[in-house]
Amino acid sequence: MFRFLKFSNPSLIIIAIIFSITNMYPQVNDYYLKGGLKMNYLMPVNEYKFTIGQKFSFLAGGYLRAKLIDELAIELESGYGKLAGLDDVENYYSTQFIPIDIKLRYNPVATHSINIGIYAGIGTIHFNIKDKPTHNAEQTNNPVSGWDLHLPAGITAEFALSQNVSFDFELGYNHTSSDNLNFIDNGGANDGFFNVGMGLNFKLVGINPDRDNDGLQNDFEESIGTDPENFDTDGDGIYDGIEVNELKTNPLKYDTDSDGLNDYDELNKYFTDPRKNDTDGDGLLDRDEIFEFGTDPLSADTDKDGLSDFDEVKKFKTNPLKIDTDGGTVPDNVEVQRGTNPLDPSDDI
Repeated sequence: MFRFLKFSNPSLIIIAIIFSITNMYPQVNDYYLKGGLKMNYLMPVNEYKFTIGQKFSFLAGGYLRAKLIDELAIELESGYGKLAGLDDVENYYSTQFIPIDIKLRYNPVATHSINIGIYAGIGTIHFNIKDKPTHNAEQTNNPVSGWDLHLPAGITAEFALSQNVSFDFELGYNHTSSDNLNFIDNGGANDGFFNVGMGLNFKLVGINPDRDNDGLQNDFEESIGTDPENFDTDGDGIYDGIEVNELKTNPLKYDTDSDGLNDYDELNKYFTDPRKNDTDGDGLLDRDEIFEFGTDPLSADTDKDGLSDFDEVKKFKTNPLKIDTDGGTVPDNVEVQRGTNPLDPSDDI
């Protein structure tokens, strides 16, 4: 009967730290090729009763992992390990082994900082029995070394620690094609072992985290809807990163304030505010002032006659470019104040 491992408080603290770090550093999937080192604690499954902790079994190894898509990767792994325990009369046995296998890792949960999924593989395992068990050993002529088929499978989780390093956790079972990894073959189920592994992954060949070099990382662009392959998604002439980080304009809309002027022209040609459709607050759209009325979109009273451009155009029908529309020598605002007609020079007395 197997007993469950109990995590100590320090273990929980370490796991909490890992989860908090993953919120600080993104891009666990921005890679083509990774290499890793892993240490596994093993629990042999064979003819003998197993008690967790009775003898130390381990597998230390390395691997190369190539991404196929964000959710799927292929892995080549090898290492060196030892399976050890006590037979039914408390005598020590041990087997050294070297596994070589290919795995597919499928991650249905694949985000910028966390991968959670399953794995399965096929390979071979070379074993060398170093310490034979004494119980029933005289009744077998099994080889003390050889090759077996190795079938690993389990669950896995990967957490980003930085742009180039991630933490790997693995819980699995390893099935073999023989019943004599420990030298004893009782005709029952084949030998195998459970593994609990932890390791570090290192990015060897990475994907550019900002493929279009616009100042925004790929995963962030995907989250806000901009194109990570196009440095200027809305085509207004301004990099997406500048729009988001500096100007606070909409990188998905070439005319953020919908005033008829694109963001680039407002910033570099007319010097108006691309976030306000009426920069000077006179009631006229910036585009209308420039192309329809010829007024200054940066001044609420272009001709400085005391009447706003909006009032001159929409209310009094005077010329917002002339202080004295009718040319009668009296400014428009004075005529409006005293009740004379700013469009009739005859009453300018």
